[in-house]
Amino acid sequence: MNAISHPALSACTIALSADVVDRIERLMVLDFTRVRTFMTLRQKFNPEQVEKMELEYKRFLCLSIAFPDRAFPISNAVDDMWHVHILFTYEYHKASEIVGCNYLHHIPTPSEEERAALESEYFQGTLECYRQLFGEPPAAWWPKESAQICWSCGCQVGQCPRHLRTGAAQEEACTA
Repeated sequence: MNAISHPALSACTIALSADVVDRIERLMVLDFTRVRTFMTLRQKFNPEQVEKMELEYKRFLCLSIAFPDRAFPISNAVDDMWHVHILFTYEYHKASEIVGCNYLHHIPTPSEEERAALESEYFQGTLECYRQLFGEPPAAWWPKESAQICWSCGCQVGQCPRHLRTGAAQEEACTA
């Protein structure tokens, strides 16, 4: 197992390549000042909550670095940061590159049926992989009941729900 110097990753229980460790560490120190400021001033989020949300959102992004063949559902509590981060296109593009893709796609689930279909991947994917990297997920941010509403897709391996649902080629699935 590689030693990861960032304190947020001290509970990691899996072996990671030097490249993965480097990218995780770069992502964890990425400057989110503008995103946090927008959330506190424009959307009236509590600044302390935004700091905690930032950590959990960055951890969510780290899942795609450590497990590049997976697409992960995110929790409602963390998804607000993702929505704002996308608005800051320069910062979002930089984070997407660190994750290892041109653009990390945000795929909402418009219906309750689609949201419910994410349940097993949220529990067996997001939460289990989170435990391997960071230890037990904080329940306030990663509820143990169904809370997932959106998927990530880096589109480097064709594993997003649209790829899986339609069988579309990678390029076809991510241009819509």
